[in-house]
Amino acid sequence: MGGYSAGAFISWEYAIKHPNKVTAILPLAGAIFPQVQENICDAKEVSVWAFHGLEDQSVNVTKAQSAIKEFNLCKPKTRARLTVFDGVEHGSHQQVLELEGMHNYSALGDPFNENIYRWLMSQSLASN
Repeated sequence: MGGYSAGAFISWEYAIKHPNKVTAILPLAGAIFPQVQENICDAKEVSVWAFHGLEDQSVNVTKAQSAIKEFNLCKPKTRARLTVFDGVEHGSHQQVLELEGMHNYSALGDPFNENIYRWLMSQSLASN
């Protein structure tokens, strides 16, 4: 499941509320709604790979960094990743969905060195 901007917030919320129905989320330029953040560990069986532009003025990158850090404190089955793009504002989804940002990411986050579509398709409820 993926979502961009408000949809990224929704993907986090859905994974937290329904962890048995989704195996992976791909939040793009978003973070976690405060009202579900306290339950973040409920989604620890869900794989997470988030993406964000460093220059995002709509949703500050620190919110995404905080969400990933907090999620990883839950000791999830798979460590969550956050890929950050230098010089990119709120439109980071183009870097991700069109694979333009592969191998062109910031050192401030995890590498974007794997095709996200293959990554998504490699996830399964049976393995989570």
